[in-house]
Amino acid sequence: MLNKNGNPFASTNGNPAWRTQAVPSTYLLGDQSMAKYPYQKNCEYCRQDFTIRQSYQKRQRFCSPQCVKSSTKKHHRETEICLQCSSPLKPHHTKFCCKSCSARYNNIKRGKHSLEKKIKIREGVWRSNGKTLDQPYDPNVNQCLSCGSPCKRRKVKYCSVVCARTVIRTLNCIICGCEFQGTSKTKTCEAHKTRYNMKDREVYEFRFNVYKFPALFDLEMLTRIGFKNRQNLNGIVRDHKVSIADAKKYGYDPYYISHVMNCQLITAYDNLRKNSKSSISYEELVKLVDEYDYQNQNTPP
Repeated sequence: MLNKNGNPFASTNGNPAWRTQAVPSTYLLGDQSMAKYPYQKNCEYCRQDFTIRQSYQKRQRFCSPQCVKSSTKKHHRETEICLQCSSPLKPHHTKFCCKSCSARYNNIKRGKHSLEKKIKIREGVWRSNGKTLDQPYDPNVNQCLSCGSPCKRRKVKYCSVVCARTVIRTLNCIICGCEFQGTSKTKTCEAHKTRYNMKDREVYEFRFNVYKFPALFDLEMLTRIGFKNRQNLNGIVRDHKVSIADAKKYGYDPYYISHVMNCQLITAYDNLRKNSKSSISYEELVKLVDEYDYQNQNTPP
């Protein structure tokens, strides 16, 4: 084997020189010339000729990485911003910045499917998942028990939430346990329907300022924690010792329920755990109120 000057390669330690030396890009074998990059091709971006190996002639389309990046930015690019959210597109995006924007944009343009189209889509999804339908979908088989219109899904009784809530059914009162006829949102019977109602609660609410009674309330805790608001969800609230629910249930006197002696300052978490229960009895409250009025007004109870 000859080198590029026409001289034979020397051997080292019995090994051929071509194993210890780098083979040049071109060399002569007799009178025959062989090049390392014998194939020429035209770059699809800059339109300049470049040489590549013959094995790369089908898959290499550009002459340099810069041409590859430049062609990616402008390949099938119709706009530089997302068609849905107007955010800038990345180099490998063409119309939308993400799949979510693409789905929103195409669903708005698509419109609503007809019932026949929905049936075809449903059957196609079942077949793609390897399932088979026992019988074709018939919308008249499953009808709404409230309005009689066909339901969109199988194994459902009502076509919508509105129909499910307007159906009259037999329920049990959560207070006395008796049966009554009502909708699914009704929790109590006629005799106890005003217990959890917001109506007529104004007469039982507090109408005083706790800062005017420093001897009755822990104002230091109130200053440290603060009242409940949107920024302080576990703040202090004014709670009724005898609850408004019991007052409406048993017809207690609003004067005693809205009195300052029926008020206690607790956190919103403790008030949530207490729910509508009373911490003291009505008889104890009446005794506390009468004693407080006697001491402050000097009138016998």
